[in-house]
Amino acid sequence: MLFYEGLSCPVCKKRFEDGEDLVVCPHCGLPHHRACWVTTGQCAAQDKHDTPEQWSREKAQAEATKGHVPPDGEPKNSQICPHCYTRNAEFAEFCNHCGRHLRSTDWHSAPDAAQPPVGEYTPFQSNHFEAESYSAAERIGDFSASDLAAVVGNGARYYIPRFHRSEQTGSGGWNWAAFWLGPFWLLYRKQYATGIALFIMQTILNLATVILYLPAYTASTEQAMYEAMDQMMNDPFFVPIAVLMILLFIIRILLGTRGNDLYKLHCEKKIRAARQKTPDLSSAELLSVGGTSIGAAILFYMLSTLISNVFTYFLMM
Repeated sequence: MLFYEGLSCPVCKKRFEDGEDLVVCPHCGLPHHRACWVTTGQCAAQDKHDTPEQWSREKAQAEATKGHVPPDGEPKNSQICPHCYTRNAEFAEFCNHCGRHLRSTDWHSAPDAAQPPVGEYTPFQSNHFEAESYSAAERIGDFSASDLAAVVGNGARYYIPRFHRSEQTGSGGWNWAAFWLGPFWLLYRKQYATGIALFIMQTILNLATVILYLPAYTASTEQAMYEAMDQMMNDPFFVPIAVLMILLFIIRILLGTRGNDLYKLHCEKKIRAARQKTPDLSSAELLSVGGTSIGAAILFYMLSTLISNVFTYFLMM
């Protein structure tokens, strides 16, 4: 329903509601209720096909928002996002749904915002690049800011300025989420191949560490624990495990320093692949291509915990 919000069926004139069964004209994209399409047997605007008056979703939704009176409880002077058509507060700088920049008509008349305490992290005020505003049509490399924001989805306000900085300086800055969460950040951002590879490496390290430290963990006396730790230093697996541990830490550092740059490349790859299949794909339609997956991050976190607990349980039996 995101693409047809605020529109009505051209046959029965009723506004579309969430969950309704719709049929879209394959020629111009005009949506109909399925029952209405079956009744007419053709597009209601067929006579306008291939003419300057041919129906388009962008024009129809822009027209639908003109003169709209918000219902009770909704801000009277709100503004409509030109990309996903979500209603936002009057002086909002970014859409609260897709995160893209909004052009307020009278931004300087907005109420003064409270200044954050000294030292508080403020993504759009921490440096020159983040303090700037970007129009939806502005180019970041070969792509528009609106296209990249659509693929990023949740967190676009954070990432778009960093993509811009990466394009200008070659570095998108430090990413704490990528550093601390590692594979789970990658999976949340739908970078599945890299995320799963790092998850497997981290799981192997965890299991190998359990095997290495198990004699010390299960020692019945303090003296036995010290003896087990001394033997651990001579264990043939100690050096490979230490090397793997150092390697994973280096990877975490690289994710922290280059995570934003890698994510920018990932988003650009998504856009190229989507546009190869559908050349005229709009920014709004790219929302379904990218986005995030909290389910993947939680699933692999639970899997990691389960593997570790089950493995430890069977070793100690």
